[in-house]
Amino acid sequence: MTDERLEQIVGTLLRSGVLISAAVVLAGGVWWLAQAGGSPAVYQHFHGEPRELRGIAGLLGSLAHPGPAAVIQLGLLLLIATPVARVILALVGFALERDRTYVAITLIVLAVLLYSLALPFGAGQSPQDTGLRSTPMPSISTSTASPGASRRVAPGVPVKTRSPGISVTQRLIQLTMVAQSKMKSAVRSF
Repeated sequence: MTDERLEQIVGTLLRSGVLISAAVVLAGGVWWLAQAGGSPAVYQHFHGEPRELRGIAGLLGSLAHPGPAAVIQLGLLLLIATPVARVILALVGFALERDRTYVAITLIVLAVLLYSLALPFGAGQSPQDTGLRSTPMPSISTSTASPGASRRVAPGVPVKTRSPGISVTQRLIQLTMVAQSKMKSAVRSF
């Protein structure tokens, strides 16, 4: 297998993987909108994905009786699997070429990819533990006060400050006008 042929196969694999996963996600999204598109959105409570859709085994098991969420998750799983399949294909290509250096490097990359997919959030924490609250926080208000209001100001701390705002803007406008008046351009008719 030549390098050009391997590049063509990898390019086709990547394009096909992205297009198939996009089509699956789109189909699941259309199905979900057809089912629940008319109901009003409720943002008071955070609802994560059901437990069976949080892992590969549960997702594949839920495809026996699929729902829109399972189809969307399957499309996302296909999208994640596309670069992994690309690395596996590159590994096979390097092995067929008997290039031991690139086989070793590709095996390391594949091991890192599989490790990161198997333990996405570290060994001690489950993937569904996001730390998100189930209810939104009430709005937060802040206020500021001048240091002079506390009457305990350290020496050298400015209590009253004045923004240069308008004076700086006026000076910039004036300099721009002077510069433009010094420019000359010739306009010629043909």
